[in-house]
Amino acid sequence: LPLLCGSSLSAQSIRTDTLSVEIPFRRGSSTLELDYNGAAGVMDGFLRSLESLNSNPDIIIHSVNILSAASVEGPRAFNERLSLGRAQSILEFLCRNTTLSPSQMKINSRGENWEELLRVLEESEQEWCSEASDIIRTMMSDSTDNASQRCKQQLQGLREGKAWECMEE
Repeated sequence: LPLLCGSSLSAQSIRTDTLSVEIPFRRGSSTLELDYNGAAGVMDGFLRSLESLNSNPDIIIHSVNILSAASVEGPRAFNERLSLGRAQSILEFLCRNTTLSPSQMKINSRGENWEELLRVLEESEQEWCSEASDIIRTMMSDSTDNASQRCKQQLQGLREGKAWECMEE
């Protein structure tokens, strides 16, 4: 789950920098668990970097952008709620643990993360990956409400369901 921090230097020229971290969540959970899969180290490092930037008088942090998403298995409505809940958990954590104001933090909840699945498929050497990628790209260009569900159905039928089983892992 990427967390982006944008900052600009307030000198004669303006420069924008970005810090980005991915925060792990348990499957199906929107609770930020620091003891899960290295989340404490990720958040601790991000907080140190953020506070270092914030304490520098030459730097103005305009926003911290929280970009959240959920994997694609499961119902779309559930994934959208899960994604938003994850973003809220991170926002609450940052409000408690930084001196930044909530107005400096922005949430962008994407719901299902089809782009990440495409990235993983492109890095995989499974023989069915190009077929799955084609299905996803075709369905992502479809803006109808049931495109996500139809895409899942097509992926679940690919290679008698073996491709979907691998993607779920």
